[in-house]
Amino acid sequence: MDDDADVMELNEPANQQAICDDVSKEFAKLNAEAKSHLAHFDNQNLSDRIKKCDKPRVVVLTSIQGGTEPRDREIFRIYGSLINKKLLLSYPEDPVAAQKLLLADFPHARHAVNAVFNDGLTKRDENARPYFHIKPTLLVGPQGTAKSWLAQRIPDVLGIPSLLYSVAGVADSMFGSLTRKWSTGAVSVPASLVARSEVANPFIILDEIDKAGTRHDNGRIEDVLLGLLEKSTAKIAFDQYLGAVFRLDFVNYIATANDISRLSKPLLDRFRVIRVCSPEAVHVPELISAFVRSYCNERGLDLRWIAPFSPNEIALITQYWKSGSLRELKKYIDAAIESRDH
Repeated sequence: MDDDADVMELNEPANQQAICDDVSKEFAKLNAEAKSHLAHFDNQNLSDRIKKCDKPRVVVLTSIQGGTEPRDREIFRIYGSLINKKLLLSYPEDPVAAQKLLLADFPHARHAVNAVFNDGLTKRDENARPYFHIKPTLLVGPQGTAKSWLAQRIPDVLGIPSLLYSVAGVADSMFGSLTRKWSTGAVSVPASLVARSEVANPFIILDEIDKAGTRHDNGRIEDVLLGLLEKSTAKIAFDQYLGAVFRLDFVNYIATANDISRLSKPLLDRFRVIRVCSPEAVHVPELISAFVRSYCNERGLDLRWIAPFSPNEIALITQYWKSGSLRELKKYIDAAIESRDH
């Protein structure tokens, strides 16, 4: 009889509503807890994403000299957007992979690759965010040792903008800025590169720096470089064209030379000198792989289309290649690849 009374109580509309309310409260409580956990999870993920995207940046230009001439207005039109704009300090997405690729491409210059990466990967801004920056570096070695190729490949694999500046025969100081009062006035080469790329730490490759002109009639590139290669002076470099300080202390410089005896002591003192020796026969298999990759890249080919070189092919190339010049080795490798098509 008591059981029947309980059943009758549960069947009462008022009691049913009370039970539904209790169940709804429980579900609401569980839902709130689930949302709280999800919100915490999303906030953590958002924080991680922000941290990854929050790359270091720096202001390189805070003002530009004014004027009423049309050229003054043109200068402001081109460079005015950089005023107080924070430019990216670039860092490779995968520095380990970049270093491994260079070590594979330049087996005879592993010490040079490691020196650049050991230096460049250690830089941090005031918030401990990494950016890539190296001491001014001079690659010295005989002709045909791929110094220029290595210098260009470093920023390429790092994904950092770069400019190849051939110094051979340069007999003026146009690498630096020239006042707007002259018709040939312009910002300095480093400032131009920073402005175009909107990256504060691009690379400038000073190729064949030992072959620069030595006359003083129109100035010398060496005189300009002395200030730009010194971090303390590059930080406050005055650009004559802009009439303002343009910060250039984050720019990376790699120079190449065959004979450092032709460089003045003040200029040489500003570089970290790294010797690049001629490759030897033991390096040939790895160099063949590197040149095959280069061959495919130049022609837009899939690397899988080129069959690996056989031991006999490698032995034959090694036998004929005796000069130590990578230019000559490349000719043999290209010839071997093209001979397969006939």
